[in-house]
Amino acid sequence: MERYIRKNIKWLSLVFVLVVLWMACFKLISPGYVGIKINLIGESKGASEKELKVGAHWIAPWQSVYKFPIFEQNHIWEKSKSFTFQSGEGLNVNADIGVSYHLQEGKISKLFCKYRRGIHEITDIFIRNYTRDAINQIASRMKIEDLYGSEKATFIENVQKKVKSDLVNEGIVIDRIYLIGTLHFPSLVVSALNAKIEATQIAQKRENELREAS
Repeated sequence: MERYIRKNIKWLSLVFVLVVLWMACFKLISPGYVGIKINLIGESKGASEKELKVGAHWIAPWQSVYKFPIFEQNHIWEKSKSFTFQSGEGLNVNADIGVSYHLQEGKISKLFCKYRRGIHEITDIFIRNYTRDAINQIASRMKIEDLYGSEKATFIENVQKKVKSDLVNEGIVIDRIYLIGTLHFPSLVVSALNAKIEATQIAQKRENELREAS
């Protein structure tokens, strides 16, 4: 009888361990996320095209899951991560830039297969690179006084349009690219621009006075 009880306890212990291991293979996809299942061995090795929706999913021990948010992401590149670029005259300008974007559901598997990175790397490497390239390209066609003056907003709008257009087919939807604070210029450039603005204002004032006097 005692041997029978011990045998049953062993079997129950084994069943309990197997159940625990089976339950441990479940991965939970929370609301606002999708999962990409990765097969690590076998002929089907690589990322699955089917995205895992909200809920619990059984994942084999030879598989892993990357979770990606599909709600809006907001990220700021400032200080050491800010952008330094050149105007059409070759003068340096610096800017702290923010981006809001979201991943397009249904294209995340393709996105992962291309970049092989998680959401943080996609933001800080790939989206940043596209943003940097757009800034350099658009700023190189603008005068420094335009960037300093009324065309600053147009500059950011054009950067946003280009990055949005470049990434839409990648499954990354740019909602907004925006300037944090203002553009930063070398002090000598600021002094020269302010002097030019002041001279223009004085000339306009004198012209108005002469017109009124006549």
